[in-house]
Amino acid sequence: MDIEQLRKNIKSLSGSKQIENFNNFKKIEEDIESFLNAEPGNIEVWLRLAILQLRTNLNDLEKCEFCLRKVLFYANNNMDALILLAFVQLWWLGGLDKEIKEKLMALECSDCEVMSMKYYILAWHYYDDDIRKAEEMFLKSIEKYSYHVNNYADLGILYISMNEAEKGKKLISIAINNVKCICDTSNSNVEVYDVTNLDDYINERIKGVYMEKGNYLSLKEKL
Repeated sequence: MDIEQLRKNIKSLSGSKQIENFNNFKKIEEDIESFLNAEPGNIEVWLRLAILQLRTNLNDLEKCEFCLRKVLFYANNNMDALILLAFVQLWWLGGLDKEIKEKLMALECSDCEVMSMKYYILAWHYYDDDIRKAEEMFLKSIEKYSYHVNNYADLGILYISMNEAEKGKKLISIAINNVKCICDTSNSNVEVYDVTNLDDYINERIKGVYMEKGNYLSLKEKL
């Protein structure tokens, strides 16, 4: 199977967001692993396998981490893998380990969106222990790129919790205006999607520019 056929198979088996099929996801996983047995250095496919674990009820976080480390083994400077691995560690695996924290701290590039995501993740790294440092990182994230959603929204919610409601609501209003796509998973006409698509996952979970309708309405209620 070549890469084009693999992509077609993934798309046809993915279904839609409101109708997910575990058996289809297992078949996608099997197809990807078979491909990687033949082409173990294929970065795109390792990233697809990582996203598959996160997006579906396969939900194997250790396997996701393994896949992302494989990407970094073959391409040490792959920024997508580093950002995603830092996100996964921070949200679901107990926090950034020393190696990934150091890599993230050292990350410098000309891509403003990548740098914005770097500071957004670092904001949450500091959030529990140093709220002022977290605030600084949120502000740096916004400074680096002003068209994401989660950096504005999370800093706005933080300000509201600190009794700075006007300041917080202003940021949440900007966040809402930055949303590019609202997905209504209750709609049976939702377009079929690619369950392994890296950009879609990052747009939803880290940038926040793609948002499910319920989350969007919940954010608007904070105004």
